[in-house]
Amino acid sequence: MSHQAEPLEVQTELVTIPGTTIKMSRVAIGTWAIGGWMWGGTEEKESISTIRAALDHGINLIDTAPAYGFGHSEGIVGKAISEARLRSKVLIATKAGLEWHDGRVFRNASRARLMQEVDDSLRRLRTDYIDIYQVHWPDPLVAMEETADTMATLFRQGKDSRHRGEQFFSHADAAVSPRVAASCAAVAL
Repeated sequence: MSHQAEPLEVQTELVTIPGTTIKMSRVAIGTWAIGGWMWGGTEEKESISTIRAALDHGINLIDTAPAYGFGHSEGIVGKAISEARLRSKVLIATKAGLEWHDGRVFRNASRARLMQEVDDSLRRLRTDYIDIYQVHWPDPLVAMEETADTMATLFRQGKDSRHRGEQFFSHADAAVSPRVAASCAAVAL
């Protein structure tokens, strides 16, 4: 005899990011694997269904990055959200500062790269703003001030209209330069 489990009603807890009015779920859906390439991959229809099911269960934070499948992950996230007209219910966290050539990923947090990358991400995500925009990895070949100033410019332009962060920068990195600290002051992730 087979018994089918009853679906659980789960109330997802939302928290406010300190210093903002943004309410986000404590749990996010990560989209690393749906990008494919070296991180797995899934059928697009299944990925879209998974993203929408997470949203239906109260998860409102989607983490993605251009490097996940060379943009494929962001494209699936954009399709899942836009086709169901869910943008106003979702917080998108994506990243910048990596580029790829011939299947290899390299750090590049230069102003030119970040400015191009945000436009590419906005197009793939089918949106006109990113809720949480982060530098994926610090680039030792680019001055932190250049990266931080560029992130501040994107924030002022409204492309990163709610929050920005420098994901793998330490407090010591920000302490090196008052300009970096000032540019990172919105809210640290």
